[in-house]
Amino acid sequence: MTESTLGVSRKPRILVVDDTAMTRETIAAILSEIPADVATANNGEEALKLVKETPFDTVVSDIMMPGIDGLELLREVKKVTPSIGFVLVTGYGNVRDAVTAMRHGASDYLQKPIQNDELIAVVERAYENSKMRREIEDLRRKVREKGDISGILTCSEKMKSVLRIVQDVSHTDATVLITGESGTGKELVARALVVLGKRSTGPFFAVNCAALTESLVESELFGHVRGAFTGAHSDREGILGEADGGTVFLDEVGELPMATQAKLLRFLETGEVQRIGDVKTRIVDVRVLAATNRDLKEEVRAGRYREDLFFRLNVVSVELPPLRERPEDIILLAEHFIQEMNDKHNTTVTGLSQTAKEVLMSKKWQGNVRELRNWIERMVIIRGHGTLEVEDINIGKENAFSDLTARDFSWPDWPLEKLEQEYIKHVLHQVRGNRTVAADKLGISRVTLWRKIKDMEGE
Repeated sequence: MTESTLGVSRKPRILVVDDTAMTRETIAAILSEIPADVATANNGEEALKLVKETPFDTVVSDIMMPGIDGLELLREVKKVTPSIGFVLVTGYGNVRDAVTAMRHGASDYLQKPIQNDELIAVVERAYENSKMRREIEDLRRKVREKGDISGILTCSEKMKSVLRIVQDVSHTDATVLITGESGTGKELVARALVVLGKRSTGPFFAVNCAALTESLVESELFGHVRGAFTGAHSDREGILGEADGGTVFLDEVGELPMATQAKLLRFLETGEVQRIGDVKTRIVDVRVLAATNRDLKEEVRAGRYREDLFFRLNVVSVELPPLRERPEDIILLAEHFIQEMNDKHNTTVTGLSQTAKEVLMSKKWQGNVRELRNWIERMVIIRGHGTLEVEDINIGKENAFSDLTARDFSWPDWPLEKLEQEYIKHVLHQVRGNRTVAADKLGISRVTLWRKIKDMEGE
């Protein structure tokens, strides 16, 4: 779990608050393995001071503490940073307080004794939704200040056509399936649909389906009752239930296991949510947006995806073209990113030389806009001032793994981490981006593969 801010990866900043030293240090140690930068505070007063001094992404706090308790800390922290993720930890018997806190802006709650996997899953979810809320608020500000409808910079007719569809469908409750290669801006489109829609002030949750194990994904979406399965120590409302009146964004929806596909289909058809282990159902009002970089029609033909679910998700289709099909945007985006990186890194790069522009235009950009952004950020940091020249770009270095297919192959002099990353790219290319198949070929879990890809994208 890393945050890529315009290409530069940083660990999430998490604050753990508990007046019991052993609990505090145990939680901090578990979260340090995510990895994350974890700070601790032994009371609410100290925590509030730290939040005012440091831009934390997520707070994990006990409810019962002397002085400023967890509920009051939640209210005060939200005044300082409204978008921050906030997870409350409660002892048995305090669940009602935790549910009340969620209505006041808490992301989730955990019940003692804390299970390691559950702690990591809840905190990661709180962090991802906090990040998405920050981005949505940035987009709202752009809409207010500039009339910017999407946050997507383009002069391409293909992209302008996409944005017209986004604007037209944003005011409806239609389910939207956003497709396109990695790095084309699917999350930007989802944010635009939320901000411009009539549910913009309602609850919003983003779920990366590829980041959840098969055993966790159904519980995260639909919730569970206490005792429904091993590790279900308390009742939990699922994301679809919590989002009543708002929107849920299912990223990487092509990665859902078949059993969860069936349950999601029923939800889309009826609006009913049934927690695992519960005999009761309830109707909720939730708009679903979904995104995938996989060809779901091909997945349906291969028997890996339900055709009826595909049709339910694909009420409105928004297909994002890859950057190579909108070459007129490459220099526009590059110059925009240069200015953005100058502001961020206090550099004074003035632009691109003509030769550098030609090289950028000739590159295939398999990673699309995300890859271009990462390249520009690295070059701005390295150059620092003046004009970016072709030697700064150093084109081709990231694609050197293609040399492995040559007959006269000899191992490149790379660090082990670089070799691993290039092999992962190679396998993903072989299986046309199918992460489930890629994980199987690599001998790792889907979640491990997802985390490795996130780390690669943030570099």
